[in-house]
Amino acid sequence: MKGNSPLLLPATGEATRESDRMAGKNKEQRNLNTSHRMTPYDAKVAGTFAEVPRAEKSPPRDLTSAEMHANNYAKVDTAHLIGNLLHWVPLFRSDLNNMNSGKRGRPYAYSNALILWLMMYMSLFSADFRSTVGFARGVFEAFDIDVPSYTRFIERTMELSIDYIISKDNPLKSEYGEGILAVQCCGEVLERVRRVGIDSSGLSLSCHNMWRKKKWDSGTKDRGWLHFHVLCDVDSGEMLAYVISDSTIGDAPVLKLLVEVAAAGDHKFDKVYADGAYCSNENWIFLAREHDYELITSFKVNTAPTSNGCFARGEAAERWCSMPYDQWVKLSGYGTRWKCECTFSDFKRLFPETVTALTATGMVRDIVSRVNVFNIYKGIRARMIGTTGNGVVIG
Repeated sequence: MKGNSPLLLPATGEATRESDRMAGKNKEQRNLNTSHRMTPYDAKVAGTFAEVPRAEKSPPRDLTSAEMHANNYAKVDTAHLIGNLLHWVPLFRSDLNNMNSGKRGRPYAYSNALILWLMMYMSLFSADFRSTVGFARGVFEAFDIDVPSYTRFIERTMELSIDYIISKDNPLKSEYGEGILAVQCCGEVLERVRRVGIDSSGLSLSCHNMWRKKKWDSGTKDRGWLHFHVLCDVDSGEMLAYVISDSTIGDAPVLKLLVEVAAAGDHKFDKVYADGAYCSNENWIFLAREHDYELITSFKVNTAPTSNGCFARGEAAERWCSMPYDQWVKLSGYGTRWKCECTFSDFKRLFPETVTALTATGMVRDIVSRVNVFNIYKGIRARMIGTTGNGVVIG
């Protein structure tokens, strides 16, 4: 993989020695770590691993009229769709008839569709179980639809959530770790080939705030957090697959699981955007060599242009080593990965950033319901936009 660019670093061994020399010269290297926003070319020019100032970012493009309209009214249409009882009541009745068809013993009184609708209402309006039951009894009384009691409602949500929970004897536990709680494929299956991105974020398990600490000096409740790993469509923002884990599960090992789940759900994609946390040899081999997906990710600043068992990884590493970071971003299209951050930003603005359930099943239940509402919102927004300002058809 000898390139023709004059910016290429010396051969692998010499490049490694050069990196070692600078690391020994700069005693602060241990604290600086190896930045993913600095290429070996930048380090060689600067003579240090300390991140150099970045060039000024170009201003974001102006939104199209369709994008501005969608940003303003997609939430309105999402709430209207969920609140349109004339659409949902026939589904509740048909689902209940299907559930009781051929059933022996006592028939079901409440359909799964009704329980899922109540869960979506709770997520969209941040309501609790008791107020949700009271609201549903008021609105469904005119349609002669029975609504479960508070206790029965909780029981039914737990029964539905168990389907998403990974059991203790599941092989995924031994492969990825005991911290894996749930995995799910979601999103609408489309004919178009998507561009997908992978990222993760944390969801707090405590609502403790600074006012309580200031006023009552009550300290913090360290319940930890959940690690929310998502594979999303970078053009529409829809979530296509997600993994819920505790804080012991890192980013890189989950990439394989997310891609496998999304592919098994018939989602079509050819490019995977990910940050440097997912740049492992195992992921390169899995995506590029075994499944012919294009992985677009950054490397560490002391990366050598070697293949490490994957030809595509070697080509990408050679490009990374041969040019400044800003030039590499434009050439590789790595900037598209930032749309994953937009997905998490929208998700945390639409719903609370905390999960208050006390059990693992309850935590999964809350997140699954939020994702269902979020994808409805993103689907409506995509249909409103039709074609993005970048020329990508998403509607």
